[in-house]
Amino acid sequence: MQGAWASTWPIADRGVAPHMEPAVRAQFTDAVHAGVARLVGVDPAALVSIGGFESYVHETVVGGGPRIVRSTWHERRSQDEIGGELHFVAALADAGVPACRALPLASGELVGTVASDAGAFHICSFEKAPGAVLGREAWTDETFEVWGALTGRMHHVASTYTPPAPPLTRPTWEQEYAEIASIVANDPPYRTALRAVLGHIEELPRSPATFGRIHTDLHRHNIFWHAGEPH
Repeated sequence: MQGAWASTWPIADRGVAPHMEPAVRAQFTDAVHAGVARLVGVDPAALVSIGGFESYVHETVVGGGPRIVRSTWHERRSQDEIGGELHFVAALADAGVPACRALPLASGELVGTVASDAGAFHICSFEKAPGAVLGREAWTDETFEVWGALTGRMHHVASTYTPPAPPLTRPTWEQEYAEIASIVANDPPYRTALRAVLGHIEELPRSPATFGRIHTDLHRHNIFWHAGEPH
């Protein structure tokens, strides 16, 4: 989960959202930074950047405990989509899956918004995962088995999960893959292959046991390990 990012992130990856579009980076001004701090309830200097990829990620301390703060550009994800994400994360945590819960902002809400000159950032905060990201050299057969078991637990929870009522929502895989169609729009062979693959997927049965919420980005940087256990 993105909320797992913490100060143990590899030094080489600690840029301030280096892969963010320059136009979006320009929107994260000192004023926006201060607005994020107000939402969280800390001094701006207490928000320490720990990198990020598609969102700005900071670490801070609230009430004596560590906290991860995520600021997401409004075009990347809407406030309702984030609300849907946090609802599922809470369901995972409630079921005993070691997922990082969302924590209330100073207002008591889970999601807040800070306006910028040409848009807005949606803000939420999470528990800080214990441990650190494992280097490739530390992975073993047992590590992969434990990782797979964690994924299985998430799938089990998803099979009985009841999504929140609209407008809270999460994009379906069809919406996620719509971007691919636009990328290959001018490449007939790829466009044909994509249609064939998507057509096959659409024919697969959809039941609670076979179709539901999935984590589409469960790579090693989204998992922290502590005492041999993944978070």
